[in-house]
Amino acid sequence: MAEQWITVELRLGADLGPEDPTEDVLSALLPELGAHGLEFREDEGSGPAVVASFRKDATPEALADEVRAACAELPGVREIAARALTEAEWAPIWQANFQPLVFGDVAVIPPWAEAPSGVAHVLSIDPSLAFGTGQHPTTALCLRALTSQRVRGRVLDVGVGSGVLALAALMRGATDAVGVDIDPAARQAALQTAVANGLAERLSVPEHGVEAVKGRFEWVLANLRAAPLLALADVLAQRVGPGGRLLLSGMLAAEADDVRAAYVGRGLRLVREEAEDGWVMMQLELPHAPKVSPPPPGAEALFVACAPGLEPHLSAEIEGLLGRTGVVTPGGVELHGDLRDIYALNLHLGLATAVRVRLAQVEARHFAALRRGLDKVEWGRWLRPGAALAVRATSHHSKLFHTGALTQRVREAVQDALQAEAPEPAEGADAPEFNGAPFGASYSPRCESARHAGPLSLMEFASRARSRAQPGAEGWDGSAGPGPQELVVRMSEDVCTVSLDASGAPLHRRGYRLASGKAPLREDLARAAVLLSGWRPGQVFADPFCGAGTLGIEAARWARGIPPGWDRRFACEAWPQLDPRVVAEVRAAAEAAMRPGAGAPIHLSDRDPGAVTATRENAARAGVQDDLQVDHAPLSAAPFLSAGHADGVWVSNPPHGGRVGRQDTLRNLHQSIGQRLEALGPGWSLTLVVRDRRLAHATGAKMKAALMTSHGGSKIWVMGSAELDAEQE
Repeated sequence: MAEQWITVELRLGADLGPEDPTEDVLSALLPELGAHGLEFREDEGSGPAVVASFRKDATPEALADEVRAACAELPGVREIAARALTEAEWAPIWQANFQPLVFGDVAVIPPWAEAPSGVAHVLSIDPSLAFGTGQHPTTALCLRALTSQRVRGRVLDVGVGSGVLALAALMRGATDAVGVDIDPAARQAALQTAVANGLAERLSVPEHGVEAVKGRFEWVLANLRAAPLLALADVLAQRVGPGGRLLLSGMLAAEADDVRAAYVGRGLRLVREEAEDGWVMMQLELPHAPKVSPPPPGAEALFVACAPGLEPHLSAEIEGLLGRTGVVTPGGVELHGDLRDIYALNLHLGLATAVRVRLAQVEARHFAALRRGLDKVEWGRWLRPGAALAVRATSHHSKLFHTGALTQRVREAVQDALQAEAPEPAEGADAPEFNGAPFGASYSPRCESARHAGPLSLMEFASRARSRAQPGAEGWDGSAGPGPQELVVRMSEDVCTVSLDASGAPLHRRGYRLASGKAPLREDLARAAVLLSGWRPGQVFADPFCGAGTLGIEAARWARGIPPGWDRRFACEAWPQLDPRVVAEVRAAAEAAMRPGAGAPIHLSDRDPGAVTATRENAARAGVQDDLQVDHAPLSAAPFLSAGHADGVWVSNPPHGGRVGRQDTLRNLHQSIGQRLEALGPGWSLTLVVRDRRLAHATGAKMKAALMTSHGGSKIWVMGSAELDAEQE
């Protein structure tokens, strides 16, 4: 069946009040079903109605059934009917409704209209292509933004549709544009529009998605719904070049907070936000990050990695620790530091996943150039001959794309350098084996706390470190001898960055969580949720869905001043140049700053007895069992609800779809959370870690997104009812 125009009319109840959400829900739902236009009518006698226009290869009856199924839970929708329009019907409708539109110096006109006088650029759009004409508020907002400022460089248009945005950018000075769209018909429409306007040579429309688009752009345009904008946050943020601009549109006003938080949390700065008819457009910029200058004498170029979205919060944590700022980049923070700083960062950072030393950056389009650059690295400063070594390589948008060959070149450079520096073996003695463990060998270091209960004292740590120095002693990876050192090799845009891992096991592995709940939250993300909740040591803390106890334990250790990495060792301790006395001094200062208790009640509970047991075991290993009140109780009987605290902070990772399958059960649970919060009184705030933001809103509390990040392969949100100020954020 060929595509045809179909209108679907949804009759609404005449008694809908001003607060009824039916029209808002339909505004979001119908475009997701493929509607190209919506018209809201108020007919005398028949009441309000919504008319949606579709262009589909379906029968009106089938489309009506699809819309009816999607609206099944909307009591305000009374009747649904659909019918196909003939060309004779829809052509006059388009011609009557599509009049020339002027946006700054660009006029958007249909083929049959004459161009208005006095405009510099005329963009002809055939409305029969049905993929964007500039009439919808979301497109109009973008066009106004584009035509009110200078446009230069390359443009990426995500969800290109008819190409109206990309082509308008080309007319106003962009050098070239790339348009991507998941709909083949939209891609064809964009190409047809480009041909009609003489811009076909400057617009490319690949068949692959935005994830496969190479390079960065001066302008990134994305006129999509909120759901894809959120799903693509990582990708779109990475496509914006330094000083580049990102235009986001297609979201409703109620969705703007979540979208804004997702992109601002990825290092972009909001510079403009406008709304029209309930739709919002926002413009963000990626600031020109100053390049990290060559390190001063005695310092090294460092990169501290973290989960996506945590970069600005990690930067604030580093500033609080070292008293100086770094450069926020996607995936972490760049800064300078000496060996003492490197150990302190590993020990004290709660939001980081790794600390790395940048050993080299080599521009290389062939392996000979790469090897020349690698030979300049002073490998002997960092690696001991005979030490186990792992090499991990990735390549993106580079001529040297074979990661196995990259790994081989790096291992050869290291081996040659260290063998040249190694002393000759005595006559008759066996030569030392280089890299006792094979290159690239995988390992998963275990933390010290796996073998003891409670945080190690300085004396205990020193004793264990001395014992591990003996032949055959157990290393931090559980094997004889020290764990392997890891080199991280990253090729990007023909530049090879070689970094030495200073951490070993990822820093979120504190070591205390050996017992796990059904859906454990990583320790770094738990620390982020606690920080973003606005809770501070000395306040009451509660989590009635404690699982493995990670949120409460992270809060208690923070309140006690126990560094996140206190109970474990780090890869940098095996470096030849790291003086053990530096390690002892940093740990001694940390131990002196520890406090004897949390200072306020920390209430944890769970209806699962296994979770309660896991929490108690983990708390004992973490050394904070005396700071926590851990109870076996369902939400309705959680002790903190009746403890009489006038104020406090409730932070939870409630059950989600993977733990409780029915959506109605999840909604009921979150509604119950809201009721309990209301009963606690206005002095309490709520922060939830969720995979579906709608569940957070189901509490009835005014929840705003504080963070969007990735966990276990899916997006998660930290949603809070408390207003966060700049210092907390």
